[in-house]
Amino acid sequence: MNSTARKYKVKTMHFLKKSGVKIGDFFKEHYKAILVLALVNIAFFFPMITKLASYTPGGDALFNAWTITRVQGCILGDSCHNVLDGGIFLGHENTLTWSESQLSTAVLFLPLRLFTDNPVLINNIATITMTFLIGFSMYLLAMYLSGGKKWISIISGLIFSYAPFRLSAVWHLQNLSIFALPLAVLAIFKYKDTKKKRYLLFLLLVMVYEVYASWYQMAFTLLATLVITIALLCYKKINWKSFALILGVIVIAFISVLPLARVYLKESKKNNSGYTLDEKVMYSSALEDYILPSSESISGTLFYRAVHCKVNKCDAYNGYNKDTSSYHGAITVFAAISIFFVINRKLNKKKKKELSDKKVAELKVMSRIFVILAVIGFVASLGPFLKLQKTYVYELVSSGTIYTVPLPYILVEILMPSVSFIRAIGRAGVVVLLALSMLIALMPYALEAYTNKTRKSLVAVFLILLVFDVMPYKAISVRKGPDNVFKIPEAHKVIKKDKDIDNIVVISSKDKNPQDSNLVRKQMALIGYHGKHLYNGHSAFIPKGYREQMLDFYDLNKEDLSQMRKLGIKYVLLDKVNSYANTLATLKKYNLPVVHEDNEYLLVKL
Repeated sequence: MNSTARKYKVKTMHFLKKSGVKIGDFFKEHYKAILVLALVNIAFFFPMITKLASYTPGGDALFNAWTITRVQGCILGDSCHNVLDGGIFLGHENTLTWSESQLSTAVLFLPLRLFTDNPVLINNIATITMTFLIGFSMYLLAMYLSGGKKWISIISGLIFSYAPFRLSAVWHLQNLSIFALPLAVLAIFKYKDTKKKRYLLFLLLVMVYEVYASWYQMAFTLLATLVITIALLCYKKINWKSFALILGVIVIAFISVLPLARVYLKESKKNNSGYTLDEKVMYSSALEDYILPSSESISGTLFYRAVHCKVNKCDAYNGYNKDTSSYHGAITVFAAISIFFVINRKLNKKKKKELSDKKVAELKVMSRIFVILAVIGFVASLGPFLKLQKTYVYELVSSGTIYTVPLPYILVEILMPSVSFIRAIGRAGVVVLLALSMLIALMPYALEAYTNKTRKSLVAVFLILLVFDVMPYKAISVRKGPDNVFKIPEAHKVIKKDKDIDNIVVISSKDKNPQDSNLVRKQMALIGYHGKHLYNGHSAFIPKGYREQMLDFYDLNKEDLSQMRKLGIKYVLLDKVNSYANTLATLKKYNLPVVHEDNEYLLVKL
């Protein structure tokens, strides 16, 4: 070994040793929070823990299993034209961009491919892990805001991770990427205090992760970080140089995603989703969404059984926002408002000696910034017409009317029509949840205005009401239908092993919705396993004539086989379980070369 190699080895060992010490110190400081959040997470997902490789709730969970594992497969050398080749809708390009591509999330969980290529297992592990990360990232931010008070930081993490708003869309993996938002805010605050460049680098990393994970969450992260940064400047907590550097980092993160955005814009304009404005605004939040409790909490269960549904005979719980519940908890909102008023009205008069005038002034500024952020997030979540209940501040007449839609909504609609950003604008409620969680983190300072006995009483009441009103009182429900069982069929193992098998159409003649069923989503998820191309598919955009063509294929006449060849299809995979007997008989009469047959599938070459 020469001297250069020895020096490199010594430096490497020193770096690893130093890194090990830092990781060990980090765990020692935060192990209580890690254990609490991990145990709550395991308890919540416990019904599926023993079925991680075989259980799926269907719908978006299967869709996301396809998204991230297809990207991983492309990175690892599957038959992809490029990393945006989704392997669906044979003959169409960049199909991964027809919805959230989740590139960074796929990369984050790429190491799992060392142990498994089961797409459902990878998606389930990602879902559980990211739910934990949402709570832990908020805990770290709350530790900064609370001055290192672990108990309130853990509570803030639990609220941000398990509030009804979050759990109403727990299977939407793209929403879980929001764990980057508290980390981005923490980086901004840390840089404000220390001016150390490493926090700008950390901000850049988490922002780049978010912009490549989800367009929606990217927009909400941009909104929150910009509001906080501008507010810090307005309150003179940072100077123009610091403001420019933070803003520059955010801009660089967005520049980094331009290559993906260009493809997205191109495909978006070419493949308009076709949602009318009436359909899009259905998914904005309503004022009532923030007031009606969640049916998953104890208070919500009692409310719907005893009061609301008896009077209104309702079937939907917190259902004005069709996309997700926007309920963050009455006790969360009340506690946050109380903390704000105590800090701004009572703390000066009754503060302890430990709190300097400078600290009190800083707390006032921070609490005001968080309230501003909450108000902006709330208004944004109501959508362009400001939905209050089932009515709007701005009149909505009919789909055929040309509306004047306020900025920035109209820009998104013009530039990226298939994104249908208005349709999911109710998810902006996460900005409100962030602001509330940050205000809750300031509770220890607000309690300084009270005696020790009063403090203990207030904390006890808060915790009891929090569990009663916000926290889920039961674990996830595991469905037991055929759509919820996933396995890798032998036919797909054959497809994976044979490099020549590609360009496949799957026939399930009992499936009347081949553009939007769990059957097609399962076939898509299996693309993440074998890495081949299907004619089948489902996404935010469905190619014109796809459904009609698939239904026409079901009778498998000679014209259908000829049309398949014209479309570039080389193999037919007949799903025996989900097809009629005459479909199988028709396919067999052509004496096409059989590649594989078992009780579930027949794979033939055209």
